[in-house]
Amino acid sequence: MKTETIKIINMRSSFLTSLTGIAGLFLGAVIALPFHLTFLAAALILMAVIAILSRVWALKALTDVGFSAESDRYRLFPGDSFTLLMKVSNRKNIPLIWLDAAVPLEDSCPVLPAGEEDIYEPDGLTKADDELPRCPMLRKRFAFISPWQELEIPVAMKAMHRGIYRLENLRIYSGDGFGLTQTGMTAQNPERVFAVYPEPAAIRAEKFLRAQWTSAGKNKGYLEDPTLIRGSRDYQPTDSWKRINWRMAARGLPLQVNLPEMILPQSSHFIVDGESFSGPEADHAGFELMLSILCGILLNLSEKGLECGLSLPASLRSPSVTLPPGTKTAELLFALAAYELKPYKMPSAGEIPVQPVSSFAAAAVLAACQRAGNIYYLTRSLRSADHVIVRKLQNQGVTVIPLEEPDQKEAAYFGEKIIPMRSLLKNA
Repeated sequence: MKTETIKIINMRSSFLTSLTGIAGLFLGAVIALPFHLTFLAAALILMAVIAILSRVWALKALTDVGFSAESDRYRLFPGDSFTLLMKVSNRKNIPLIWLDAAVPLEDSCPVLPAGEEDIYEPDGLTKADDELPRCPMLRKRFAFISPWQELEIPVAMKAMHRGIYRLENLRIYSGDGFGLTQTGMTAQNPERVFAVYPEPAAIRAEKFLRAQWTSAGKNKGYLEDPTLIRGSRDYQPTDSWKRINWRMAARGLPLQVNLPEMILPQSSHFIVDGESFSGPEADHAGFELMLSILCGILLNLSEKGLECGLSLPASLRSPSVTLPPGTKTAELLFALAAYELKPYKMPSAGEIPVQPVSSFAAAAVLAACQRAGNIYYLTRSLRSADHVIVRKLQNQGVTVIPLEEPDQKEAAYFGEKIIPMRSLLKNA
């Protein structure tokens, strides 16, 4: 956990403890003395001394104080619960009178505290401090921390929707016992990343399974197909009873076990035409439905031991991503969680609105498709599909999966290589 320099939070501190305020108090005392206002001068000097002590105390309060936030889970689906463990350690001989720990929750944060009492909502007029934006925060307060004491506070959290959240700009606040000066320190832990995957849709995966399974020689395959028998041998004590040839045993013949054929399933590569859902009338609901369906497909194929790849166009915060077949399913789902549509730029007066086009790293996409047995192109409609990429992949048998039902003319252009996306839903 990386920490930054301890700073005085001006908007949380009294003006009298600022350097300008202290200088003003001493100046007032100097001005009061020639007028024989001894009591006023003494009071101003006392206030200046208290202000100095307050600043020193506040700056020392967070010295040798550690703060971190960790979780028991970082890969989640919407609705999953997890625990965020906030740790505070006072590694010095002086106690901490009080301490606030805050974790900013950006707009549309994919993870939130399960209890609303843990969420601090700014009033819109003030910020957490000079450096943080006005946004909700997860806040915990500690009344007293003894010297060399370490506290662990578990916070119940819940995954709300698809997205990525990084543990950045974690803040701790403390100060003097007078309540005049407050200091803050930032802790960064950018390698701790929460990924909330798309909600997996219940789908019919038969079309993908039929297309993927092909038999290859026993020396090339790595999965057993119990429906294909390549031979038999004598039974051994270590053999599973499920492999025994019971028909031969029923005839009184010596026990034999079946040897299933080893097959090599074809892999699949999915190309997501995300920007087809953008435009003047962006279809965010359809975009999330498409990702949910794709998530369901990837999970189904993964459960069957089948390899998948994924290509995503350049998005709001990242360049085009291509993960070839054989990539771990968790990495594929992480890429889906991180994908964000680019904001649509409205044309100037007199200009014609232009539909955004998905930008892929074409060479990487084509190389990944050459390794795949089946290629699928997901798009909003056949009209909005990138026909340049589709034509390049037609020789490899690309199948287009549009969200909107194609008309007869569009269907005739693409032939039989069309699977309406909604037809994949079990409840459709």
